[in-house]
Amino acid sequence: MITTDTAVHPAAWMPRNLEDSDWVVEFTPDEQNQIRNVARKLEQQECPTDQIPDLIFEEMNGTLHETLCNAGKQVLEGLGFVLFRDFPLDGLSERESAYGYAAVGRYFGRLQAQNPKGDVIGKVMNMAKDWKSDPTVRGYQTSMHMDFHSDSCDCVALLCVNPAKSGGLSAIVSSVSIYNHMREHSPDLLKVLCRPFSYDRRGEEKDGVSPFYETALFHQHDGEIFNRYCREYIESAQRFPEVPRLTKEQIEAMDEFDRLCHSADFILHMNFRRGDIQFLNNHVILHSRTAFEDFEEMDRRRLLWRLYVSNRMNLQRPPCYESRFSDPERWALSAMKA
Repeated sequence: MITTDTAVHPAAWMPRNLEDSDWVVEFTPDEQNQIRNVARKLEQQECPTDQIPDLIFEEMNGTLHETLCNAGKQVLEGLGFVLFRDFPLDGLSERESAYGYAAVGRYFGRLQAQNPKGDVIGKVMNMAKDWKSDPTVRGYQTSMHMDFHSDSCDCVALLCVNPAKSGGLSAIVSSVSIYNHMREHSPDLLKVLCRPFSYDRRGEEKDGVSPFYETALFHQHDGEIFNRYCREYIESAQRFPEVPRLTKEQIEAMDEFDRLCHSADFILHMNFRRGDIQFLNNHVILHSRTAFEDFEEMDRRRLLWRLYVSNRMNLQRPPCYESRFSDPERWALSAMKA
């Protein structure tokens, strides 16, 4: 359904109206030390990363608590994204770093599994897998270009452990701004995007669950605009004979949506550095990544750690989202094995 009025929301931003100070947050030396202390304490307690208690908020006090609370509000109620700089990877073991990262993530909601293996902290890296020949391969397991999409969670976070030798540039757009543009300039195509499309689960379904699900690109729910989009998975779902064939109108509508996503008027670029953490609200922000080249040394290859965060307390999703968003609840949760 298309609203008659322009969607008014802080996430309806245009890059030309933003300053770096609006969305970049640098951890101070004192805040870095607090994160290190909490990380070491959690590691000593051997607390599962998906079960970090609310008591963690008492450990992260002073300016760090305020910094993370403000960032959480920015992601959930404001622009829909934030980029932290200088997360203290140095001086921590891999396992301690994972705990520190998870503790920061808890300020944005509950951490959840990302796949049927139960990974709470996922590793985004090139595993030399072939997307085209293997229908279970995910884009994050390759070095290929990943077009604009949203993930199946309320918020997604990416911590840069190692940047690429070249490429791997991150970009985001406001899906709310694109909605408003299409409502004004191409309402007929927007109507198409407000109807269901079939998405491929690409092998992540459990027994008895359909290998594909349906949802529209745009939903209006509780007065808010929600977006869910991954064209590669829409096109991949066409491999199932029971999935309706994409119509000319659907393809035209997605083409226009993609064109706007790649327009300089809407796109904001980020070049990840070691220690950067990008947090995104998947309901209002789409993200992409350029292809990248790795270093030959294994320990220098591009590596991002990913978190999926659920925030049911503050976000009421459209009911139709539950077909996909409830998948993590069916997956056995497990802590990262460092």
